[in-house]
Amino acid sequence: MFTPSRAGHAPGHLRDALYEWLETVALETATLGDTVLVGWEETPRTVDWLLRQLWNCTDAVPSTIRDHVLDQLELLGIVDYEKAKVLRASCSCAQLVRRLKAGLEPAPQQPKQGQSPTAGSRSNPVP
Repeated sequence: MFTPSRAGHAPGHLRDALYEWLETVALETATLGDTVLVGWEETPRTVDWLLRQLWNCTDAVPSTIRDHVLDQLELLGIVDYEKAKVLRASCSCAQLVRRLKAGLEPAPQQPKQGQSPTAGSRSNPVP
């Protein structure tokens, strides 16, 4: 039985769904909320769900997919040239998924001018 929280081989239908999505999407417009169809039943799932399923997958990524994604990640400034060079030599699904997730997560909100970073948070109760 597959357990996403443990390292190892992930089911093919999960990897296939990721690779299919990566071949058809432009990463600069992609979001974690995008929908992918998974398995023979074509179950709709979010990209975020799929990335979490593959978070610890040790399977090698096919070179055509790896190069396509790393080219896009380099252009977007998510992965620098040196890191991409290392990943091109050998890249597991987990390594690729972690770079993708970092690139697709929205940037943290900057506090408005004059507002402290903790303003309005529960950890700073108002007396």
